[in-house]
Amino acid sequence: MAEETVYWVFGKEQGGEEQLRLVGSVNALNPALAENYARSLYGEDANWAEMAVVPRGSVHRFDDVRGA
Repeated sequence: MAEETVYWVFGKEQGGEEQLRLVGSVNALNPALAENYARSLYGEDANWAEMAVVPRGSVHRFDDVRGA
């Protein structure tokens, strides 16, 4: 049985901010399903110019933002 992946959902509103912002997350078996879930959950209540889904594991996080 395939495992679901957590995808972070980013969106950019039409006529709004210039950059994508995190709007939520979805769990899906593949990117195509993640896109469909993101559209259903987050796409209906806002006027998005752009949306993106990114596997959470693909994002490199770091705590030392100053590079000390």
